[in-house]
Parts: sequence; structure tokens; C-alpha cells
Amino acid sequence: MKIRFGVLTDIHVVQDVTRQEAWHNPYDFAGVEDRRDRALRLFESRAADRLLLLGDLAHDGDVPSLRRGLRPGAFAAAQLAVGGNHDGGRPTAALSRADAESLRLPGWRAVRHGPVRVAGLRVAHRARLGWASARPPALATWGDAPVLLASHFPVLSREQPLAARGLPYAGDLIDRPELARALLARRAPTVVACGHLHVRDSAASGSLLQLGFGAMIEPPFEATLLELAVEGGSVEVTRAAHELDEAREERDPRLVPAHESWRFEPGRGWVSGSDMG
Repeated sequence: MKIRFGVLTDIHVVQDVTRQEAWHNPYDFAGVEDRRDRALRLFESRAADRLLLLGDLAHDGDVPSLRRGLRPGAFAAAQLAVGGNHDGGRPTAALSRADAESLRLPGWRAVRHGPVRVAGLRVAHRARLGWASARPPALATWGDAPVLLASHFPVLSREQPLAARGLPYAGDLIDRPELARALLARRAPTVVACGHLHVRDSAASGSLLQLGFGAMIEPPFEATLLELAVEGGSVEVTRAAHELDEAREERDPRLVPAHESWRFEPGRGWVSGSDMG
């Protein structure tokens, strides 16, 4: 059985598109909504079953920008979203206010979607401490099923690999080590889909595979088709990243190829496509 997700992250919609900001590369506020619409058309043409939004939909966390970032009804299939650090101090509540009817906001209770369960890592800002998960991990509902965990923040820290490439690091959740330990303790496979870092990246440890997705607001201007196929105890994950525009780049945020595959095999863990034999 297979399921295909259209994945977008770090859209950063604003009201004033003349603003000038940057992270790895200059932001293109003026073009991001058009790119988002083209991404939705791409997902429709490639028969994506779900739309997965990984946070920072609005740059300032204001409801009008969140509504424009979500575009209710623009995608025919179910829309699943988690909030990011730019979506307000309590982003789950902000997303609910922006689009309470057509948006599904996954939490720790994993819900079945085709051959996998989907859960979401909800976050909140802790005064003087930083960003953390809104609640401790509650994995009792996951059982032995493969789980796709939607998260804005990474669970496996990628600070060192980004530093080695000369890329700034946007930071981790303050309780990231505890979250990682809980997920790594699972024998069943977990796939973490995350944004926040504005890089295309992947990392695997034991039963945990983490895929980082490039931003819509800056190069690689990325829309991704993510497919999970389950057969017995094995899970195969493939991604196809599509770059929707070009712009001047000061740094390259592509740590892995646009087309990538991984396979989980019981007793062996995650194996990248280049190592499959």
C-alpha cells in the first residue's frame, strides 16, 4: 500500500511584500504565494493524497497572513499542518483560528492515513527558555505501525552538518534530546518530516529517519512529493523535490539530491537507496 504527500514548509507569507530579509539567501516575499499556488497545482497533477504543511506559514504569525498561507480549499485532498516558530507563541491555536474548518492539526495521537499513521509535534514558546514541545511525547497510540511525524523543528540535531557546509543554524527545541530518545526507543519505523532549517537534508539513526525539506521563501523554493509504501514489515520512502524558481544564491542549502529513497528493513533499520543491494 502507498500514500503520497505533497510537502511544503517555510512559506513565510507577509502583508508587506517589499520587506527585505534573508537566512541562507535573500527571501522572496513577493513571489511566495504564486509559488505556493504552483506547488498546489503540481501536487494535484501528481495525484498527491494529502497536503502536509510543516510550519512557518506566516512570517509574523498574524491571522490574515496565516489565512493567506493556508489558502483554505485550494487543495482538494486533506490538509495536515503543524505550526512553526514564526506562527505565533502558540502556533497550533493560531492555525486553528486562521482555518478552523478545513485544516487538520495532528498531535501525538497518531491517526491512520492509508498504510501509515500520522502524528504531529506541536510546539510552544517557553518564556526565557525557548521553544519546546507543547506536551511530552505520548506514543501509546502508535503501536507497531509505521508513523510519519510532522514537525517544524528537527528531532535529530543537524547543527554540525550545517556548520560544516558554512550554513547558519536556526536552533533546536530545548527538549529535543528527550524527544529523540523516545522516538529512537521504538522498534517500529518512524519518519520525521521537518522544516525550520531551510535545507534539503536527511539523516537516519536506528528506526528513525528524518527528512528535512527546503523552504518556499528562499532557494531552493521547494515543493516535494513524498511517498511511503508499506509491505509487510518493510517501509520504502521516496522523495522528489521540485524547485519552482531560481534566484541569486549566497549559500547552497541542498545537502542531499532532489530524488532520494530510503528503505526500512526489520533488524537492519533504515538503508539509503545508494546502499540498497
